[in-house]
Amino acid sequence: MEKNYEELEGEEAVKLALRALLEVVESGSKNIEVAIMSKGGLRIMEDEEVDNLVSQIEAEKEGNA
Repeated sequence: MEKNYEELEGEEAVKLALRALLEVVESGSKNIEVAIMSKGGLRIMEDEEVDNLVSQIEAEKEGNA
């Protein structure tokens, strides 16, 4: 995460965290749950949201390969 970190907010911050997790977690998004803590409280992302972000990350990887 450190080598790719920059000031991020929202979806881009979540995608950075997911990229790091996908490097060490088997089976992709099936084994990942994401919770976002903000001033407004805690929000647990739905599985579909996580799946969508993982798909975006994988598409970006394929585009860069």
